Formats: sequence, C-alpha cells, structure tokens
Amino acid sequence: MIIYKDEEYRLWDAHSHFSNLVARPLKSFLKALAIYEIMDLIFANWQRFKSISEDRTEKNVYLYKLILDFYQIDKAIHLPVFKMDRKLSYRMNELFPQKLFGFGYINPRSKKLDQDLQDLVDHKVYGIKIHPDIMKFTFKTAQEELIKILRFCGENKIIVLSHTGSHSTLKNLTPILKKSEESVFIIGHSGLCPQVSDALQVAKECPNSYLEMSGNPYTYKFIEAIKDPDIGVERILFGTDIPSLHPRVEIQKVLALPISTEEKRLIFSYNLERVMRDFLKDKFKI
Repeated sequence: MIIYKDEEYRLWDAHSHFSNLVARPLKSFLKALAIYEIMDLIFANWQRFKSISEDRTEKNVYLYKLILDFYQIDKAIHLPVFKMDRKLSYRMNELFPQKLFGFGYINPRSKKLDQDLQDLVDHKVYGIKIHPDIMKFTFKTAQEELIKILRFCGENKIIVLSHTGSHSTLKNLTPILKKSEESVFIIGHSGLCPQVSDALQVAKECPNSYLEMSGNPYTYKFIEAIKDPDIGVERILFGTDIPSLHPRVEIQKVLALPISTEEKRLIFSYNLERVMRDFLKDKFKI
C-alpha cells in the first residue's frame, strides 16, 4: 500500500516476473534483464534467505516476495519467464496464497498441449502466460491452438495473459477472443508503443479483455480508453513488469492520470480483485 496526497492506495500488480535462473554466477547476465536496484536488493539479501532454505525454488519465492514488499506491492501475479519457472509459481501459491498468484506457462506450439493444459488444473493455477516472441508463434498462425487454450481456460477458470508489442499483430487477436467469450484475457503492456491503438480496438470489440499498463508510455491512450463507453476505467489494470521495469515509474503513471481518486483505486487494485473474485470464484479465497 502507498500513501499519496493523504490518500491510501492498495497495489495489486497484474504483471510481474521472477525466475529460478536467479543465482550468484549469473548476476552479471541478470543485470541485462533487470533494473540494478532490484538485482542489488536480491544479492544484498542472498545469504539471509539462503539460511531460510537450501531449496533454490523456495529461496527464490522469498526473494521475490522481498522485492514486492520493498515496493509496497500488496499482491501480485507472477508470470513465469521460462517453462522451468512453473515450479516457482506452484511454490508461491503454496507458501503465500494470500499475496502471490502464480500463473502457469503454456506454449501453443507444444507437442504435449493437452498434457500441459491438464497440468494447470492439477496444480490449481490462477492463470497462464503466453508470449508470441519467446514462444515463436503469432495470433494468426496459432489461431486454432489459441482458441483451444482459451476455451479450456474459460471452462476451468484460468486467466490468460499475453505479452503484446511488436511480435504479433493484435488485430488477429479479436476473432480468437470472440470465439472464446467465456475466457478472461489480459492484454499485457496494452500493445506497447507499436500497437497501443490496436490494443484499445481489441478491448472495444472484446469485453472479455483487459488492458494492462506496464511499459506503455502512452498514458493519453489510457485516458482515451477510460472515456470510451465500450471500455471504461473498470477494464484497465496496473502492472509493473518487475524486474525489468522500475515499479515506482509504473506507480507514478497511474497517480499522474487526470482521474478521480476512486478511479485510480480501481486501476491499482479493485479491478484485478473484482476479476479474480468473479471469474475464479471458489479458487480465489482471499
């Protein structure tokens, strides 16, 4: 929770990452992927958390929570960076179910897609992340698989979040979402610089989609979305993209919007909380 101009705001982060690759020998490499402040925070506390557990995954859960607490983030969605990080998400849900929401990892191009989908149910994850660039697919070439994934996730109360930017044409996402209206889809980064207008168009046409703000500098486009009767402030989510972006910058982006205090609270926490309560239902117990 933060206090700004005598107003309190809870922070629910819809877009953050951590990885089991975090290790001392990789410190220099990791600084190319994360802001220095976060990496310094991690390694300054390395020995302290090593004494808590020798298990690498468990230690990394505590380090991730340390970062969130440092930036006063109340609750956060964890998005696996690599497939191996599913284990990290599963452990988060076990250790801190009141604070950390671990998502799974699904590649539409997987030869074991059915097995991977069942794995999500077996581990009772809150959602999944897909990434067109890292996973080497586009919304057009993987349309059939994505419809299958979204329908499965809709039936099993699993949220879907996708990275968006320059890697896959967002206009091709609309027919997928329209054929899986029972799903909940978060448009990660809201298209970034290249496709922010397309992201807003998807949100206009697909009411089961939500715009997530991290990394997107075009705050005037979010004001446009807030004023649009087909989108509105209720479908905009706060995110930080920890550890790649600075959380305080992402927080300030919301605070600087020319909207009311209550509307800022919607973006910071209430919208994500509502989505999780209404969609996840019994799975979400907070």
